[in-house]
Amino acid sequence: MKFETIATGFGLAEAPHADSRGVWFTDMAVGGVRCLRPDGHLDVWLAERKTIGGLAFNNDGRILCSGSDGIIWLDPQSGRTGTLLGELNGRPIDGINDMMADGRGGLFFGTVDHPNMFAGLPMRPSALCHLAANGRLRVLREGIRFANGFGLSPDGERLYHNDSSVGTRTYRIAPDSSLSADVFLRQDGDCDGLAVDRAGAVWIAMIVEGGLARILPDGSLDGVFPVPGGHVTSLCFGGEDRRDLYVTTAAPDGGQAVMKRTQPEQLTGALLRARASTPGLPERCAAFALPG
Repeated sequence: MKFETIATGFGLAEAPHADSRGVWFTDMAVGGVRCLRPDGHLDVWLAERKTIGGLAFNNDGRILCSGSDGIIWLDPQSGRTGTLLGELNGRPIDGINDMMADGRGGLFFGTVDHPNMFAGLPMRPSALCHLAANGRLRVLREGIRFANGFGLSPDGERLYHNDSSVGTRTYRIAPDSSLSADVFLRQDGDCDGLAVDRAGAVWIAMIVEGGLARILPDGSLDGVFPVPGGHVTSLCFGGEDRRDLYVTTAAPDGGQAVMKRTQPEQLTGALLRARASTPGLPERCAAFALPG
């Protein structure tokens, strides 16, 4: 698999998503939501907002962004923003990392203990949560070591979820979006973001090894693909045929910069592109009725 660098100069690039407008991603260390347009122009919003570990599209064209204060929405046309979710069970949110549209109008997302992380203290466990399009909020699982990437099986009936430093979990999704008991698809803790292709294979970003692992639905390893520069954080599929594979990477000290709230020494994080033999799944959108 051949990778080309299509944008660089980031501390910790994350959360790639692609649509007709371009390739969207964040920089968790430096801050901001970015969109690399088809003509090569790079637009930036929310330049001061760091720790955006997850993005999702809403069906009205707005972008949903995670962060230390919960989930906000961004209107790329006007630059306006607002809060979608700022509390969890009546308490301020300590942070939200990755998230994903569930294909039913809502979102799956994972919490993260930003206050302890920023203070250099042991982090409390993450929780796996669901926010329905009607606003119903539920904590589905607690005791997650560090909630990270999400993906859905091609039939939309199974959720894949990376618990970083532990492995990739999988759940059966009930009609009410509750989850069955989890099993491991893969017990390898080198797992950050993930994406699923049309064959049902799960592609996992390996931030330590610096590559992509393709895992078949039965849990067997199909292959590992090294990525130039290493420090792979996430990936997504895009392009008209969904075979463009976009990958985000971090500077060597990007993760430490996020935790210490400092700037990386060198901005070597990048957005790369390759061509996959199997197309990815279409991008799903949330369907929240956001204020006009």
